[in-house]
Amino acid sequence: MCRNDAADRKSLRRTRILIVENHPVIRQALVELVNQQPDLMVCAEADSASGISGNIDQQQIDMAIIDLSLKGSTGACLVEELRVKWPSMPILVLSLDDHSASCERAFKAGAMGYVVKHEIASAIVPAIRQVLGGKVYISEKTAARLAHAGVNCGRFSQV
Repeated sequence: MCRNDAADRKSLRRTRILIVENHPVIRQALVELVNQQPDLMVCAEADSASGISGNIDQQQIDMAIIDLSLKGSTGACLVEELRVKWPSMPILVLSLDDHSASCERAFKAGAMGYVVKHEIASAIVPAIRQVLGGKVYISEKTAARLAHAGVNCGRFSQV
């Protein structure tokens, strides 16, 4: 029985992810966690917003993971820039903290998910999958802290 090679290639296509993270150790951990997934791959990485400017168009990126604190620019500014250029691109933001102001800033900029860095090992893959599925991601711990601070988390889908 003949197989359709084009259909096989399409079914094997991995989701291509851009990572912009200024801490090399965290960036490398993210690359390893993502690349362990059979359907995901990191196709580009940078330590700053300026590090991605030239070749992002050529990479055919499906999703971006952006650190909220970058060298020379904020992650929120980069999220806004990506949102203008690629309005439907899923964007997940990483942050050192779960302060309500940081989380709100990320979502107002256009992020679809928010992961606190100390939760990366357990949360990054579920967060990626949820955001790729068109849903907003915020961890249960972060949502609880935000609710305690008086931030309305009703629109967020928690994991």
